[in-house]
Amino acid sequence: MIRILFLLFIILPVSSYANIRQPLVESFKPYVGVDLSLAFVDYNENPVHISDKYGAVTVNAGARFNKCFGAEIFYGYSFDTNTEKSRYTNEYNWLELKTQISYQIYGANIQTYYNIFRGLEAIISVGVANFIFETDAYYREMENGVYDGIDTTVSTHRAAPRIGIGAIYNINKQAAIRTMFMYAPVRHDFFRQVSELKIGIRYTF
Repeated sequence: MIRILFLLFIILPVSSYANIRQPLVESFKPYVGVDLSLAFVDYNENPVHISDKYGAVTVNAGARFNKCFGAEIFYGYSFDTNTEKSRYTNEYNWLELKTQISYQIYGANIQTYYNIFRGLEAIISVGVANFIFETDAYYREMENGVYDGIDTTVSTHRAAPRIGIGAIYNINKQAAIRTMFMYAPVRHDFFRQVSELKIGIRYTF
Protein backbone atom coordinates (compact mmCIF):
# COMPACT_ATOMS: atom_id res chain seq x y z
CA MET A 1 0.00 0.00 0.00
CA ILE A 2 2.77 2.46 0.93
CA ARG A 3 4.63 1.83 -2.35
CA ILE A 4 1.45 2.35 -4.36
CA LEU A 5 0.71 5.66 -2.64
CA PHE A 6 4.23 6.96 -3.21
CA LEU A 7 4.08 5.89 -6.86
CA LEU A 8 0.80 7.73 -7.35
CA PHE A 9 2.24 10.79 -5.66
CA ILE A 10 4.94 10.86 -8.35
CA ILE A 11 2.70 10.03 -11.32
CA LEU A 12 -0.22 12.38 -10.70
CA PRO A 13 1.73 15.65 -10.36
CA VAL A 14 3.88 14.87 -13.38
CA SER A 15 0.96 13.89 -15.57
CA SER A 16 -1.07 16.94 -14.51
CA TYR A 17 1.75 19.51 -14.64
CA ALA A 18 1.09 20.28 -18.29
CA ASN A 19 -2.45 21.37 -17.41
CA ILE A 20 -1.31 24.25 -15.17
CA ARG A 21 -2.32 27.55 -16.81
CA GLN A 22 -2.88 29.88 -13.85
CA PRO A 23 -0.13 32.00 -12.26
CA LEU A 24 0.45 31.14 -8.61
CA VAL A 25 -0.82 34.42 -7.14
CA GLU A 26 -3.97 34.58 -9.24
CA SER A 27 -5.02 31.01 -8.39
CA PHE A 28 -4.25 31.10 -4.62
CA LYS A 29 -7.41 29.93 -2.82
CA PRO A 30 -7.49 29.55 1.00
CA TYR A 31 -10.00 27.19 2.60
CA VAL A 32 -11.13 25.71 5.91
CA GLY A 33 -12.73 22.36 6.60
CA VAL A 34 -13.80 19.71 9.07
CA ASP A 35 -13.58 15.92 8.79
CA LEU A 36 -15.16 12.98 10.57
CA SER A 37 -12.87 9.97 10.76
CA LEU A 38 -12.91 6.30 11.57
CA ALA A 39 -9.38 5.40 12.64
CA PHE A 40 -7.93 1.90 12.95
CA VAL A 41 -4.97 1.57 15.33
CA ASP A 42 -2.67 -1.45 15.00
CA TYR A 43 -1.18 -2.40 18.36
CA ASN A 44 2.05 -4.34 18.82
CA GLU A 45 0.43 -6.08 21.79
CA ASN A 46 -3.12 -5.92 23.12
CA PRO A 47 -3.33 -8.04 26.26
CA VAL A 48 -6.54 -6.44 27.57
CA HIS A 49 -8.32 -6.50 24.18
CA ILE A 50 -8.68 -2.74 23.70
CA SER A 51 -10.75 -1.80 20.66
CA ASP A 52 -8.69 -0.86 17.61
CA LYS A 53 -11.38 1.52 16.25
CA TYR A 54 -11.53 5.20 17.12
CA GLY A 55 -13.96 7.89 16.05
CA ALA A 56 -12.28 11.25 15.49
CA VAL A 57 -12.90 14.85 14.41
CA THR A 58 -10.32 16.93 12.51
CA VAL A 59 -10.31 20.64 11.63
CA ASN A 60 -8.24 21.87 8.68
CA ALA A 61 -6.97 25.11 7.16
CA GLY A 62 -5.15 25.24 3.86
CA ALA A 63 -4.86 26.65 0.38
CA ARG A 64 -4.80 25.65 -3.27
CA PHE A 65 -1.78 27.30 -4.88
CA ASN A 66 -2.89 26.40 -8.41
CA LYS A 67 -4.86 23.67 -10.14
CA CYS A 68 -2.53 20.89 -9.11
CA PHE A 69 -0.89 21.73 -5.79
CA GLY A 70 -1.83 22.82 -2.31
CA ALA A 71 -1.03 22.48 1.40
CA GLU A 72 -2.90 22.35 4.68
CA ILE A 73 -2.44 22.17 8.43
CA PHE A 74 -4.70 20.11 10.68
CA TYR A 75 -5.59 19.31 14.27
CA GLY A 76 -7.77 16.43 15.41
CA TYR A 77 -8.81 14.46 18.45
CA SER A 78 -10.37 11.07 18.95
CA PHE A 79 -13.12 9.88 21.22
CA ASP A 80 -12.11 7.44 23.96
CA THR A 81 -11.93 3.77 23.26
CA ASN A 82 -12.07 1.62 26.33
CA THR A 83 -12.20 -1.84 27.75
CA GLU A 84 -13.64 -3.08 31.03
CA LYS A 85 -13.04 -6.37 32.74
CA SER A 86 -14.46 -7.53 36.06
CA ARG A 87 -14.55 -10.73 38.03
CA TYR A 88 -16.21 -11.39 41.39
CA THR A 89 -15.85 -14.68 43.19
CA ASN A 90 -16.33 -13.51 46.76
CA GLU A 91 -15.30 -10.61 48.98
CA TYR A 92 -11.73 -11.96 49.09
CA ASN A 93 -11.30 -12.56 45.35
CA TRP A 94 -12.40 -9.99 42.79
CA LEU A 95 -11.03 -7.88 39.94
CA GLU A 96 -11.89 -4.55 38.29
CA LEU A 97 -9.96 -3.25 35.28
CA LYS A 98 -10.77 -0.22 33.13
CA THR A 99 -8.61 1.20 30.34
CA GLN A 100 -9.27 4.25 28.17
CA ILE A 101 -7.14 5.43 25.24
CA SER A 102 -7.58 8.54 23.14
CA TYR A 103 -5.29 10.46 20.82
CA GLN A 104 -4.69 13.91 19.41
CA ILE A 105 -3.08 14.57 16.04
CA TYR A 106 -1.67 17.69 14.42
CA GLY A 107 0.63 18.39 11.49
CA ALA A 108 0.83 19.51 7.88
CA ASN A 109 0.34 18.01 4.42
CA ILE A 110 1.26 18.92 0.88
CA GLN A 111 -1.27 17.77 -1.70
CA THR A 112 -1.44 17.25 -5.41
CA TYR A 113 -4.70 17.23 -7.38
CA TYR A 114 -5.59 15.55 -10.65
CA ASN A 115 -8.81 16.34 -12.50
CA ILE A 116 -10.94 13.27 -13.24
CA PHE A 117 -13.93 15.01 -14.75
CA ARG A 118 -15.83 18.20 -14.12
CA GLY A 119 -16.03 18.87 -10.40
CA LEU A 120 -14.28 15.66 -9.31
CA GLU A 121 -10.56 15.50 -8.54
CA ALA A 122 -8.20 12.83 -7.19
CA ILE A 123 -5.89 13.81 -4.32
CA ILE A 124 -2.53 12.49 -3.17
CA SER A 125 -1.32 13.75 0.20
CA VAL A 126 2.10 13.52 1.88
CA GLY A 127 2.99 15.10 5.20
CA VAL A 128 3.99 14.64 8.80
CA ALA A 129 1.80 14.17 11.86
CA ASN A 130 2.47 14.26 15.57
CA PHE A 131 0.36 11.83 17.61
CA ILE A 132 -0.34 12.25 21.32
CA PHE A 133 -1.75 9.04 22.79
CA GLU A 134 -3.27 9.30 26.27
CA THR A 135 -3.89 6.15 28.29
CA ASP A 136 -5.90 6.09 31.52
CA ALA A 137 -5.82 2.85 33.50
CA TYR A 138 -7.88 1.96 36.58
CA TYR A 139 -7.01 -1.31 38.30
CA ARG A 140 -8.38 -2.86 41.49
CA GLU A 141 -7.87 -6.44 42.63
CA MET A 142 -8.41 -8.50 45.75
CA GLU A 143 -6.75 -11.92 45.68
CA ASN A 144 -7.00 -14.20 48.69
CA GLY A 145 -7.67 -11.18 50.84
CA VAL A 146 -4.65 -9.21 49.57
CA TYR A 147 -5.57 -5.88 47.97
CA ASP A 148 -3.75 -4.24 45.04
CA GLY A 149 -4.71 -1.18 43.00
CA ILE A 150 -3.39 1.53 40.73
CA ASP A 151 -4.60 4.60 38.83
CA THR A 152 -2.31 5.91 36.11
CA THR A 153 -2.33 8.26 33.13
CA VAL A 154 0.35 7.98 30.46
CA SER A 155 0.85 10.44 27.60
CA THR A 156 2.94 9.32 24.62
CA HIS A 157 4.16 11.61 21.81
CA ARG A 158 5.19 10.26 18.43
CA ALA A 159 5.88 11.97 15.09
CA ALA A 160 5.38 9.97 11.90
CA PRO A 161 5.13 10.44 8.13
CA ARG A 162 1.53 10.45 6.89
CA ILE A 163 0.43 9.66 3.35
CA GLY A 164 -2.99 9.40 1.78
CA ILE A 165 -5.15 9.12 -1.29
CA GLY A 166 -8.68 10.34 -1.89
CA ALA A 167 -11.04 12.47 -3.92
CA ILE A 168 -12.77 15.82 -3.68
CA TYR A 169 -16.04 16.83 -5.34
CA ASN A 170 -16.51 20.55 -5.86
CA ILE A 171 -20.20 21.35 -5.47
CA ASN A 172 -19.59 24.96 -6.47
CA LYS A 173 -16.76 27.51 -6.21
CA GLN A 174 -16.99 27.62 -2.40
CA ALA A 175 -18.23 24.25 -1.14
CA ALA A 176 -16.74 20.81 -1.62
CA ILE A 177 -16.95 17.30 -0.18
CA ARG A 178 -13.72 15.40 0.39
CA THR A 179 -12.97 11.80 1.31
CA MET A 180 -9.53 10.39 2.11
CA PHE A 181 -7.68 7.30 3.26
CA MET A 182 -4.66 8.25 5.39
CA TYR A 183 -1.86 6.02 6.68
CA ALA A 184 0.82 6.76 9.30
CA PRO A 185 3.48 4.22 10.42
CA VAL A 186 3.76 5.30 14.05
CA ARG A 187 6.17 2.49 15.03
CA HIS A 188 5.90 2.99 18.78
CA ASP A 189 6.47 0.30 21.40
CA PHE A 190 2.70 -0.14 21.76
CA PHE A 191 1.18 1.62 18.71
CA ARG A 192 2.36 0.27 15.37
CA GLN A 193 0.36 2.22 12.77
CA VAL A 194 -2.76 4.34 12.33
CA SER A 195 -5.07 4.18 9.30
CA GLU A 196 -7.92 6.66 8.85
CA LEU A 197 -11.02 6.77 6.67
CA LYS A 198 -12.14 10.40 6.48
CA ILE A 199 -15.04 12.32 5.01
CA GLY A 200 -15.56 16.03 5.37
CA ILE A 201 -16.41 19.38 3.87
CA ARG A 202 -14.28 22.27 2.61
CA TYR A 203 -15.22 25.92 2.27
CA THR A 204 -13.07 28.03 -0.07
CA PHE A 205 -12.90 31.80 0.37
